[in-house]
Amino acid sequence: MQYNNKECVDLLKRLISANKDRIAGYSEAIQQLNTDSDADLILEFEHYVQESQQFKAQLTPLVYREGDSESEYDAPRIIFTQAADAEQATSHRESVLQACEQAEKELQHIYKEVNGYNEIIDEHIKDMIKSQSDVQQESYITIANLLENEKSN
Repeated sequence: MQYNNKECVDLLKRLISANKDRIAGYSEAIQQLNTDSDADLILEFEHYVQESQQFKAQLTPLVYREGDSESEYDAPRIIFTQAADAEQATSHRESVLQACEQAEKELQHIYKEVNGYNEIIDEHIKDMIKSQSDVQQESYITIANLLENEKSN
């Protein structure tokens, strides 16, 4: 398949939407945490907000370059602050981490899916998406490790 402008724009918009969800989700998670006892998580979550803001800032001009606008895409939402299974969580902190881990898995799935469309994406865009995907994978691993550490405490 050849490079396709419309399909490429749709994929870019999907990633922008997912990163907007990630920004909103981590911002909400920060509000749910205790500023004293959860300062480490707050710092980590603020980093992920900045990370997604950067991803969104990289992707948005590409949508415009392809002749479209960012605001028209309505993708399924990723719920970063979904209620974690109360029976499994032993603390509020663990519950928040469970929700974030699940949402990071969903975001990881979206990036993998978009990476699967390599044949319809310009090489420069493909490289950027791969780079973002790699960074997001590292974020997922960090969240998973934080959750595992929380469970063992």
